[in-house]
Amino acid sequence: MDINSFFNWYLGRELGVCGDLIYKGFEAIENDDDIVLKDKESTNDELIDRIESSAFIFFVNMCVSFERLGKIILLFQLNNEHPVEMLYFINEKDDERAKSFEFFGEEVTNALYGHNNIKLIKLIDYYNSNSKENSFINEKEKYFFQKLDNFYKKFRYGRFNTPTNNDFNVDVKELNELYIYVIQNIMKKSKKEIKKDKYSNTDLKSDVLYNLGELVQHLVNKYYDEIFKYAYALNIYTYELHGESHSVDVFLNRTSLHDIFIKKELLELN
Repeated sequence: MDINSFFNWYLGRELGVCGDLIYKGFEAIENDDDIVLKDKESTNDELIDRIESSAFIFFVNMCVSFERLGKIILLFQLNNEHPVEMLYFINEKDDERAKSFEFFGEEVTNALYGHNNIKLIKLIDYYNSNSKENSFINEKEKYFFQKLDNFYKKFRYGRFNTPTNNDFNVDVKELNELYIYVIQNIMKKSKKEIKKDKYSNTDLKSDVLYNLGELVQHLVNKYYDEIFKYAYALNIYTYELHGESHSVDVFLNRTSLHDIFIKKELLELN
């Protein structure tokens, strides 16, 4: 297989899958339960009977989609820097693929076959010659990815492990913690201010979803623009999307992911 076919037909299809995963992941929390803003013990008591599927789908879909988008970017970068070794990498013969792994080194190989967004971003920064102060992601985005990576590593199969006290709904707790982070660090509101502003549960959840959706959308656009840049330079079309897919809504949106579902709701009402 030639390298252009690999990026066009294989990774191009992968891009669409990632967009649909992000759409379905955010859709899962659009009509989920209200946010709990109490002390830790009271919060855990209130979360104990909630359905876990929405939080689980959100975390798994976001983990998998951004990890795969990061790998597409890294493969473009490796192709720019080491085109001969990339031909070995896409070769179906195991002994020739092994040559590329040996050349790329343990860090790159582990990133390509592992499940860690932060490690991928570190390599993307390295190949982009980004300084620590000029990283591909900012501090709030880094927190989001740390949350995703932690969930994927520790809690993806958490309910299959040795149980601990009330540790069967970690996904719900993690999502509620993410909402609180958005309130305090992006919306810049304290719990007292929320009460003072007399937020209804519905209005608070909508504002949090808008701000969380904005954070995720900003990341989506960064990844897509980076993939577009590399594909365009090679005169290939990895960035093209299926016209009827949710990936078009996700990658071409420039506001908040939450807006996509608000518009959908309004269209259904009409």
